[in-house]
Amino acid sequence: MQGPAAIPVAAITILTIRGPRRPQRCIIRYSFAVGRALGVGAATPTARAGGALHELSIAQEIYRASRAAVAGHGSGRLERVTVAVGELSAVEPDLLVFAWQALTQGGPDAAAALEVEWRPARQFCAACDADRPRSPGSWLRLCPQCGAPLAVSGGDELDVLQVTFLPDEAAGERGGAHG
Repeated sequence: MQGPAAIPVAAITILTIRGPRRPQRCIIRYSFAVGRALGVGAATPTARAGGALHELSIAQEIYRASRAAVAGHGSGRLERVTVAVGELSAVEPDLLVFAWQALTQGGPDAAAALEVEWRPARQFCAACDADRPRSPGSWLRLCPQCGAPLAVSGGDELDVLQVTFLPDEAAGERGGAHG
């Protein structure tokens, strides 16, 4: 009996292309080296930001990319997809999970879980060489210690970290013997 297979971390990346105020579009892309190793091409479907279907369109692209990654290893049923969602990515984790459940409901991957790892943004003072704590949703312009401008780093992630699936042979054994 074969257990779940996991596709390596960073096999699939969702790039955020930023506009002047917030991310404008998300593009799912396989890295060429990993994509070729998985037997899939460099797909670039887009999910435009804005509107009520923002998280649903992102969930659809995560699902398509995950299925393509599984297809690169034969066939099987998704068990778990882990994604990193940054505070500045303009994606609500709860809505993304809800959209995933609605998308996979009634299909072969209905039991597949979407796990979201939250990535907060950091504020850093280069002059003091220190992170400056802040309350969620609040931003400091200047360092309270030295008055230097603070830089923001991280928090813009929207990455598929890992895709775990059950190969068809193991899926058939787990579902019961036929014969």
